[in-house]
Amino acid sequence: MQNIKHNIKLSLVALKIFLLSGMAMGGDNFKFVDKAVWGIFNGPLELSGICNVSSNEYACVSDSGGKIYSFFIDDTKLDSPDYVPLAESFKLIQEDAGFDLEGCVYVDNAIFSIDESNSTIKVLYPRDGAFVSVPLHIRNFKPNCGFESLAYYPSKKLFVTCTEQAMYGVPPRQVKLIFFTMDIKKRKCKIMYEIPYLIDEFYGINVYRNGVSDLYVWDETTLLVVERATDLDGRIPSTRIRIYAVKLNDLDKSFTDNSLEKQLVYEYESKIVPANIEGICRIPKTNKLIAVHDLPGLCVVGLLGVEATE
Repeated sequence: MQNIKHNIKLSLVALKIFLLSGMAMGGDNFKFVDKAVWGIFNGPLELSGICNVSSNEYACVSDSGGKIYSFFIDDTKLDSPDYVPLAESFKLIQEDAGFDLEGCVYVDNAIFSIDESNSTIKVLYPRDGAFVSVPLHIRNFKPNCGFESLAYYPSKKLFVTCTEQAMYGVPPRQVKLIFFTMDIKKRKCKIMYEIPYLIDEFYGINVYRNGVSDLYVWDETTLLVVERATDLDGRIPSTRIRIYAVKLNDLDKSFTDNSLEKQLVYEYESKIVPANIEGICRIPKTNKLIAVHDLPGLCVVGLLGVEATE
């Protein structure tokens, strides 16, 4: 009888996880909510990307000195209000990997990160320390508004990135999701699709950094897009973060002529607490996201979770 009850309990937990996974893509009955925000004393500064490596291990990149870290988090304690990651949880595994490292992904035992300063993909193999750079040839960036993001579709073997803001000669709100393959041996990237995406408007005389700061493949048909903006008018800046879910069923060239529809699944706006999410990553086997904030001189890591809505 005990075994039967135990198996029923496990089945219900599995069913709940399955339903929540579907919820995340379902539409009006889903959103992300804040679960925790950790300021980590003496942690690595200005984190700009995060990806899962294995189990409770993650890789983090910083755009302060082009550093790559290994990051361990105790996922068994994530629901405890007393849990705070420690600076000792981070281990520096590569310095001077680039000038301005942004989003990162872990693919085939390597950490891939994109360098906004020169549009190159930095590939690090942590096991043996091998390190290569692969150029991604895109022109007409606005200064310091190049590639902030990097994501990967495993089944399609496609990387995807996006410029933070519209490039020169393009309508102000229109950026493109750029899907590409990579041949590391030949040091070449091949662009497969460029799909228009409209970023939100943010009203203000002095608007700073309005655009896409990260992408994340939530599942094989849904891409999460992080949009952030800061309005510097007034004595206290207004900061806004929004995460959208974008459906990409049967990705092919039919998408390239039409801007994508997006569904708001998370919103944060404040004039008190700074927020600058530049990297998100799903915690395996959960519906939680780890988020890293790129804040000057600080190490801030957040936790978001799925919540059903009526």
